[in-house]
Amino acid sequence: MPRKFDPANCARLESPERLALLPVERVLALVEVKAGERILDIGCGPGVFTVPLARAVGESGQVFAADLQPDMVEACELRVEALGLSNVAVGQSEENSIPLPPGSVDLVFACHLLHELEDPPGFLAEVRRVLRPTGRLAAIEWERVETGIGPPVEQRLTPEESRALLQGNGFTVTDTRSVTWANYLLLARPSLTGRTEFLMASAVLIYDGACPICQRGMSWVERRALPGQFEFLPCQSPERRARFPWMAEESCLEALQLVLPDGRVLAGDAAIPEILRRLRGWRWLARLFGLPGGGVLAPRLYAWVARNRYAISCALARR
Repeated sequence: MPRKFDPANCARLESPERLALLPVERVLALVEVKAGERILDIGCGPGVFTVPLARAVGESGQVFAADLQPDMVEACELRVEALGLSNVAVGQSEENSIPLPPGSVDLVFACHLLHELEDPPGFLAEVRRVLRPTGRLAAIEWERVETGIGPPVEQRLTPEESRALLQGNGFTVTDTRSVTWANYLLLARPSLTGRTEFLMASAVLIYDGACPICQRGMSWVERRALPGQFEFLPCQSPERRARFPWMAEESCLEALQLVLPDGRVLAGDAAIPEILRRLRGWRWLARLFGLPGGGVLAPRLYAWVARNRYAISCALARR
């Protein structure tokens, strides 16, 4: 049976010897992390990669860090809190159960996990579930050579073995890259077959449930929406937290969030044209957002309304 990493050895994950063999900046460059992406750092440990990933995706992106070990989860949470990172959510997962909705992430980052898996098909099926159809998996593994640190050589997987494991479980490997002489990286995408059952049937509108004008807005949208186009979830609801734990509550209180069936998230003014396209008789207005000046005025108008939504609600209530 594969041997799991012992959390008592947590400090080794940040030792100079290990980081020399697994330089963080080189890994991020090889993975090609983009601003605005939503990333699952699975098997996050104390957050060695969680923090650099969060900085790479920026404020418009999101990182969900998950680990089997409660001690690792706690260590990662403490690191994230100490740095004041608002675009990171940390939680505990099981090998075959990741607490994220279908199609919700652009990238699953798995460092030194494949050789530890007890049920590779179950784990990789769960990874496929949470990835967008166009998402990707980045898996880093030890080369099968003596490195002085890391798992026993006999437990390691060769690049060929890792490739076969992924391609035998619903992934297409697009590239194999050398990190250093001691580590390699596989980039893979979900195979196109068997993906439709993981997608949400409709878009989900997440809004400030304590805001009267927001509630009226959702009622207005619901009355005009084409059949089956939307679900409506208050940001503060337990269901929203359960289905979208990676979404920071500050984000959905600051701006409307539209989660599309393919897992993309549109926030604030960026969501309005997509909402209009799904309403009876209002698609024409969505086109106006693409006209000259729309890209400048719309964000400013939305930001003003969002900042003053409670004052606007009070003013309308007095009429």
